[in-house]
Amino acid sequence: MRRAARVLLPLAGVLALLGGCARSKGAVRPNVEPETWVFVQGALDTVNHRVRLHWFGSDPDGDVVAYELRFRPRTPGAPIDSSWVRVASSGPNGHDSLFTVPTPTGLDSVVFEVRAVDDDGALDPTPATQGFTLSNAAATVVVRSGPSAGDTTFASVTLDLAVHDPDGDPTRATIRAWLNDGATGTDVIGQGEYTVPSARFRLPGGGWFAGRCTLHLQAVDDGGRAGPVTQVVWPVRAPWTNLDPSVRKVLLIDDAPSGSPGNFGLDTLYANTLARNAAPGSYSILRLQFSTPFRSSRDVAQTLRLFDAVVWYRGDTGTYTGLGSPGPGVGLLQAHQDTIAAWVEGGGRFFLECMNPIDDPQGQDGFSRGPLRREFLDRWAASDSFRTFFRGLDLSVAWGSSNGGFYRSSKFGIGVRTPVLLQTIGIRAFAVRDTNDVAFWARPGALNPANAEDLAVGTSRRVGAGRVMLMTYPVRFNNPTYSSTAEVLRRMLYDPAHGILAAP
Repeated sequence: MRRAARVLLPLAGVLALLGGCARSKGAVRPNVEPETWVFVQGALDTVNHRVRLHWFGSDPDGDVVAYELRFRPRTPGAPIDSSWVRVASSGPNGHDSLFTVPTPTGLDSVVFEVRAVDDDGALDPTPATQGFTLSNAAATVVVRSGPSAGDTTFASVTLDLAVHDPDGDPTRATIRAWLNDGATGTDVIGQGEYTVPSARFRLPGGGWFAGRCTLHLQAVDDGGRAGPVTQVVWPVRAPWTNLDPSVRKVLLIDDAPSGSPGNFGLDTLYANTLARNAAPGSYSILRLQFSTPFRSSRDVAQTLRLFDAVVWYRGDTGTYTGLGSPGPGVGLLQAHQDTIAAWVEGGGRFFLECMNPIDDPQGQDGFSRGPLRREFLDRWAASDSFRTFFRGLDLSVAWGSSNGGFYRSSKFGIGVRTPVLLQTIGIRAFAVRDTNDVAFWARPGALNPANAEDLAVGTSRRVGAGRVMLMTYPVRFNNPTYSSTAEVLRRMLYDPAHGILAAP
């Protein structure tokens, strides 16, 4: 480190010199260059790559207005930008600063140089210098949450990531993320929530990866050093294998717990209807009781975009009150309803069989709650309100189904009759604005308590570029001697004019 010496002259000598050096009026004296000093606190043998330096300067015939700073490598080829950078002496970093010096190998030698600039623009011709050996410990990625080895997802997964940097600023680190061999690209991200883009799961030719998937995560700290690779391994399902773009891809969501009454028949009804009518390899079944692959709204959004349509059934599973457990689907609908709505608006087709699907504050009993906000009554069912009745002293919006109740669909040209008393309370009656939007009517006396007029218990309509069908009457509760349950569902899904999967 260069230091400048100063000699203090006696005052008399200074005055004599001044007297002897008198110049005529208007004479110009040459400008004297400024002088600069630099110092660092602590030991100088090896310092952290984040180092605070201090400097100051003086000008014998003026003022120091700025400093020019730079690092230059001691080691040839080191990745150091050796350009001079000017800072104002009056600024926040005018006399000291915390520098983060690139040290990608973990140990590098550099020289810091600083030179003062005076008010006449003159530079200190002999900058102050200080050499350092810099150290930089590697940072690592910490997976705070993510899929376990037993979880299964489609082409989307969300993790919560952090960086541990023993000698740096983890907020300035980046994380490199790539799947398997990295052939589909690498993402450079920061700490926090990270959802792997679906495109990273795509295979050449348009198919999707399926099997044990490995996500590689590597931290690159603020000094440019790459740390060890952390791996997350979990099973991934292909959403579909049919590569024909003209075939609609369907996600069937089973949201009825296996322990609920009649669950086997319900699952068989939906799975067999798709097996008989859908193109091979064009659909997947997701059973929420055993697998919930959604860890964020981005997961939901990306997974929905993998499919053209979603068929989501709950049967007679209670929403909040009634027989059976609500199951995980209620929470998913409640948490991600806006994500689902955006997908529908963009062209998605959504079939939802759910008792008590929409929350209604006008109901005064325990059966008026629902996972969807009331605005969806207007957005998806084109209704101003629910039809109500008094249950005891309370205003209710939810019915059961009577033994032998008859339901009719003009849209699908089919009728069904309930063979038994449906004990779960949750059938809703929509006050529709346009009867053309009604998918199913409960005929007089079909509901419990008995209804005196036709009531709309299912709706189907276009929403934005998509389509939504809401059914509050469980399809499987009908008498096969009237119309087979399978035929009812087939028409609702595949009718060329009105089916949720086939209609324009």
